[in-house]
Amino acid sequence: MYATDRRTYVVQGKIVADLTALGDVRNLADDETLVEIDPALVRHLIEHYREHHAKG
Repeated sequence: MYATDRRTYVVQGKIVADLTALGDVRNLADDETLVEIDPALVRHLIEHYREHHAKG
C-alpha cells in the first residue's frame, strides 16, 4: 500500500481475473479494477489506523 500526495492510497495486488468473482461485484466503474490483497495487509492497515488515527 502506498500513500499518495492526494491524501489517498494505492493498493498493490494481483489483478482479479476469475469470472465468478468478477460477476459478484457491483458498481465497478469503467475506470476501476479489482486487486486481491493478502489478509496480512488488511491486519497491518487496521493496526496502523488504530495507532495513528483512532481517537480515544
